[in-house]
Order: sequence, then C-alpha cells, then structure tokens
Amino acid sequence: MHVVVASHHRLPVEGYGGPQRVVVALVQALAALGHRVTVLAQPGTKLPAASRVIEVSPRALKSNGGGADLTPFLPDNADILHAHFPLKQGQKSVPFVQTLHGNWKPGTPLPPHTIFLSRDHARRHGSDTFVYNGLDPADFIFRPRKEQWDLFLGKLHSDRGYHWAIEAAKRTGRRLIVAGGWRPSFTGDIKYVGEVGGKRKAVLLARARCLRRNGTSPSGCPRSRRCSRERPCSAPNAARCPKSSRRTSVLCAARWTR
Repeated sequence: MHVVVASHHRLPVEGYGGPQRVVVALVQALAALGHRVTVLAQPGTKLPAASRVIEVSPRALKSNGGGADLTPFLPDNADILHAHFPLKQGQKSVPFVQTLHGNWKPGTPLPPHTIFLSRDHARRHGSDTFVYNGLDPADFIFRPRKEQWDLFLGKLHSDRGYHWAIEAAKRTGRRLIVAGGWRPSFTGDIKYVGEVGGKRKAVLLARARCLRRNGTSPSGCPRSRRCSRERPCSAPNAARCPKSSRRTSVLCAARWTR
C-alpha cells in the first residue's frame, strides 16, 4: 500500500516534540511492514525510512485555519492520506484520515474522518474512534536502580498539571526535576533542566524514581513512556491513560503521603 503521511512540522524534531516523534515512529513502522511511505512535511525534513519526502511550505500546510488543500502535493498512485493536523475538508483525489493530537473546545464541529488517541479522548469529543499512539521501545532505557528524585516531563502549562507535581514535592520534601518548555523560578529541591529530547530524555526517564503527571494530554504519552520501562507513574486521572495501570498510579501517590 502507498501511504501518504502529512505533518505540519519539520521531521525529525529536535528537543521536545511528542506528536512529531509519533509520526516518525509511524513512518518507520509502516516502511518496516513493507508499505511505501511518502511524507508531506516542512522543508528540511529528512526521514530515511520514507520512500519519498515532499517538502511543503508552512503557509501551505497551515493555510485557511485548517483548510489546507494537499491535493497538489499528493502522488498520483497514493492509496490513502493520513494527516496529523486538522483538515476541515477532505482531499477528493484520495481517501484520507486524520489524527487529532490535541483537544477541541466543547461544541467545535469535528473534522471528517478524525481518529482520536484513546477511548476517553474520543468520548470527550463525542466519538468512539481511536488508535493508541505507538512508541519505539528502542528509544528508551531500562535501569532497575533508580535515583532519589522524581521527574516531571512535559509542557509547563496548567492543563498538564505541573503545579501538582511541584506542590507534592514541597509537601513531601522529595527532590523533583522539571523538564519542559518555559523557564519558571524554582528553589530548594526542585530543579529545572529545560526541554529535553533523545538520549537525555531517555536517561532522565530511566533514572527517575517516579514520573509525576496529570492534566488533559489526550494520548498519555509521557505516562506510556514511563510505564514502558516499568517504573511508577503518578497519574491521578489514570482513567485517561489505559496504557498505565491504576496500581502504579496509586503506588506513587501513596509514596507522596508517607
């Protein structure tokens, strides 16, 4: 099958970039299964697993508030288009689906053929169509012996719950490393290391005693990364993360209150 994968980013990403890494992993997996993969992405994209990379300008990818027309860039023999950014109208020349990596505001009309990232993500948007994001275990490190500090990994935005991790660290006196965009001011046992990616992120995940995580991230990717390497993951809203177990969530929460 000839699959066209469209992203409005330059790939691969440098530093933080959860959805972008998912797209790269998808391209690699499709190619490994024997499919022909064409990638539409911003100039500078280099993906050896792809049969072809078609560079598309950022303006063309983001035009008209989601009304981008990708038809001029589609190969004639494409079997399906899989977009990883919102398309308000379909591409008439080829069947297509699109994955929503974020959250729409309540009442927003859904674009056609939208795939969500989890059952809860789909339910909150009035749908039941979802596919979990895939991650390559080879990108992560297993380390049975942990350090005496916890880790928060993700965007430093209120809806990601980083303030809960900080409050827990202050109340329990446990050391916390915060990795994510935007530099806040922390003191005491809380250390900020900025955005991390690649090997540095893998090392942090491997060494951390616990990953503290909350919020409304639709995919639960950071928690999935943590649970894929068998270490506690704090997720008070664990129902949104079917890949992480309630047992690990309760385990870390109980440690906070010792």
